[in-house]
Amino acid sequence: MALRFFAALRMTERNAAPVILRERSDRRISAYDETRFFTSFRMTYNMWGEQYMNEYYVYIMASKSRRLYIGVTNNLLRRVYEHKNKLFWGFTSRYNITSLVYYEMTVDIEMAISREKQIKGWLRKKKVDLIETFNPGWKDLTEDWF
Repeated sequence: MALRFFAALRMTERNAAPVILRERSDRRISAYDETRFFTSFRMTYNMWGEQYMNEYYVYIMASKSRRLYIGVTNNLLRRVYEHKNKLFWGFTSRYNITSLVYYEMTVDIEMAISREKQIKGWLRKKKVDLIETFNPGWKDLTEDWF
């Protein structure tokens, strides 16, 4: 069995360290996949010419009644702000989904999108178990962000 790695930030404490999650996959990883994984770290330059790595986030937000929303973004702070202030009409504003309860970070957008689709395909119990592994009290991880 091949292993795929996803970086997740465990935010149950204020200054918690990043945690690497390993997920088992039944398919074998080919040499092409390994090459694609190691060459997928795209570097970007800011306006001062400084080099940095892109970051993409898969996140789960919840309402007080624990209705879930799963999404992907390249700017978690901005996206959570949009959800909390209901800047766009949609599922999260209709059901008052405003608490960030879980997120993972990766450096490849394709990995982030595939992870989002994978989590969306899970049964609710598995999603709840994922959240409770890192955030047992379902606390809003953005309490001190805004």
